Amino acid sequence: MGENRLRICIVNFPMSKTGSKASLIPILHLLKVLSTFSQDIHIITGNFSVNLISNEHIGAHILGISHKTRSNALTRVVNYVLTQLKISFKLMKVAKDVDFYIFFMMGQDLLFPMLAAKSLRKKVVLAFAVSSVRSTEAKNDIFSKPLNLLSKINCTLANRIILYSPNLIKEWNLEKYRNKISIAHEHFLDFDKFNVKKKLSERNNLVGYIGRLSEEKGVLNFVKAIPEALKERDDLEFLICGDGQLRDEIEEYISEKNLNDKVKLAGWIPHGNLPDYLNELKLVVLPSFTEGLPNIMLEAM
Repeated sequence: MGENRLRICIVNFPMSKTGSKASLIPILHLLKVLSTFSQDIHIITGNFSVNLISNEHIGAHILGISHKTRSNALTRVVNYVLTQLKISFKLMKVAKDVDFYIFFMMGQDLLFPMLAAKSLRKKVVLAFAVSSVRSTEAKNDIFSKPLNLLSKINCTLANRIILYSPNLIKEWNLEKYRNKISIAHEHFLDFDKFNVKKKLSERNNLVGYIGRLSEEKGVLNFVKAIPEALKERDDLEFLICGDGQLRDEIEEYISEKNLNDKVKLAGWIPHGNLPDYLNELKLVVLPSFTEGLPNIMLEAM
């Protein structure tokens, strides 16, 4: 390691199976950026993310943990606290080999790991890929207010906060932390893959949604708007790509409204196949209740 090389640890909250797939791309982009000035990177993550990142052969030191999701309120709290303690233990374990920590995917409300890092006199950067507070609010989650409090404490303790757009400062109520906010202006797209192969005039009238099938993404609103859109234009077709907890409900609605000949559920698609799908779409819909600056918007354009 060079004399001026920084030693970095990325901290992610463990994701569900579908969440892990969705979060893999921004994690890999971040690792690509960090690898330009650091050859000593640790990443704390869990569940399905461990194997997904390992399969990419990125060279980072991966510290895996497990997290169980539950629907019962009490067990959710217990498991959430236990997971934060597991992350804190891993964080402290590698402290001697780390100069600073980046709290990334769903990391804004990891209070125990934040306190552990600060007790070790380490610097912490909060990189907001998404707002977990806004996501839970969109789901009408009973824990949105406690998470909001945790997020505020972490924003106060963090040395820096990174956002993808200055518009998010107001949207996510971060004005009081403005003096420590930096904007990540650059986003990584492979233009050798994401380019126009089929002219818009040559495509069918295909409208698409690409993303997680979860409440905060607003995908149900999109699906329920399809019958109304077909009243205006019966030549339209719809493609829904992704997976998540709302898949069964979406399938049931499509069947109930006799939309099977107009709507195709493609399931989760590998990122490498995404350019082919985008080249078939005339319109990509992004109905989310909350977003940072989603890659799919840039990739579609």
